[in-house]
Amino acid sequence: MSLEMKNKLIEEFSNFELALNGQKHLGLHNIRKKAIEQFVSLGLPTTKNEEWKYTNLNFLTKHDFHLVTFLKSVNIEFKDIFPFLFKELNENFLVFVNGILVPELSGINLRSRRLMIGSITEAYNKEMPIINHFTKYADVSNDSFVALNTAFVNDGAFIYVPDNATVAGPIHIIYINDTKQEAVMSQPRILMSIGSNVDVQIIESLHTIGDKEGFINSVVEISIGSNSRVEYYKMQDDNLKSYYIGSTFIKQDRDSFLKTHTICLGGAFIRNNFEIMLDGEGAELEMGGIHYNYDNQYVENRTMVEHRKPNCKSNQIFKGILDDDSRAVFNGKIYVRPNAQKTSAYQSNKNILLTDRAKINSKPQLEIYADDVKCSHGATSGYLDKDSMFYLKARGIEEPKAKALLLNAFASEIIEKVDIDELRDSLKQKVALRLGVEDIYFCDVF
Repeated sequence: MSLEMKNKLIEEFSNFELALNGQKHLGLHNIRKKAIEQFVSLGLPTTKNEEWKYTNLNFLTKHDFHLVTFLKSVNIEFKDIFPFLFKELNENFLVFVNGILVPELSGINLRSRRLMIGSITEAYNKEMPIINHFTKYADVSNDSFVALNTAFVNDGAFIYVPDNATVAGPIHIIYINDTKQEAVMSQPRILMSIGSNVDVQIIESLHTIGDKEGFINSVVEISIGSNSRVEYYKMQDDNLKSYYIGSTFIKQDRDSFLKTHTICLGGAFIRNNFEIMLDGEGAELEMGGIHYNYDNQYVENRTMVEHRKPNCKSNQIFKGILDDDSRAVFNGKIYVRPNAQKTSAYQSNKNILLTDRAKINSKPQLEIYADDVKCSHGATSGYLDKDSMFYLKARGIEEPKAKALLLNAFASEIIEKVDIDELRDSLKQKVALRLGVEDIYFCDVF
């Protein structure tokens, strides 16, 4: 990290601290101070760091980002966010503008009984039990961007779903960077505590309003109770002036089920960090993603799935389509602890390169310390299958459409796993639009 940037962030923290007034004497601010100290100690990662060896962070110094800690005024109206909402879903939606939760733009479905949503600062001030989960899974000691986010946490959001609660419709988290006036760096923070015997669907989407650069550095912590089912979909379809690093930490309890899929279709730079702990016997994880890179776009998916208890299952399938001069990285690890017997874990990464200039680095890993397990991993990268192309062209299908059909089929394995009908249909349309074949219905895998 350059000395100039380091000094700038230290100065930003001092200004942030002064603006907190009386709040800087509360317990939350002690966490902030430790986090900024850790960030200064760690500095920004470089390619000498194994977990960042393929990641170029030059955009942080190339653009003069303004770090937002408070919203003096909200220049976004409801009509601006309306296109980001789903028409048919009775969704609960939380709107973050430049990293700050804006209640007046958010909405809660009144049929969601006992669902509680508020600010993390409020939870600390009222000493609510949910604060016991804050920074419990997102460790500031090892990750510069988690430390940076924690240092500047202000009006982040907590979501509390108690045992046996009913949530009407998905919870939609909407990140908006308002870059109409200047380049913006935002630090949204979300803490979720999901009780036992609960069924919850979560959608997260990224958006930029404005023509200047925007950088989102988000941290999400989720605790899932026993016998609960959670679906978590991350939709990333922003412009080529947007940059995103998202760190997601999830702990699963006994017999819980988590389905999480990440769909990356736009953005100049995207890095998704996932750390998921299967910490209760019988927990199950279904995880996957698809990205379609173009231009000079960069997408990186890093996963760490830790099996801590016996009889747990995890299944990861990540796919990529790379066009033009784009780059992608998959860095995934399955870690099995000594007492996690009867583990079943699978990991796969498959990529299609559409040009000789596109580049993929794939690094699937297994680290196993138990002997009664079934674990496997694999990675494949290559060009479109010539035999399949020949088969379609021989039946009168022109080459561009044949290519689109094959790519559609490749992507559909992930898209079809989305259980929210309107979200799945929207993703199908976006993929078809990207392929330039809106007239082709999204086909099943063949």
